[in-house]
Amino acid sequence: MDLEEKVMIAGTPWEIILDMAKDGDFDLVVMGSRGISSVKRFLLGSVSAEVSMLVQSSVLLVR
Repeated sequence: MDLEEKVMIAGTPWEIILDMAKDGDFDLVVMGSRGISSVKRFLLGSVSAEVSMLVQSSVLLVR
């Protein structure tokens, strides 16, 4: 699937990123990290934290 088709699929951002990483068979996922505090991360969640815990490939987080 190309990117336009994938973005149109409903779901949470981390689910879509995981699906794209799985379908694309990538060796590395590169994501930005805002560096939010642990309290905000607990209350709001963190896409980069969720992806880094669940994705099968390596993850590079960049501030």
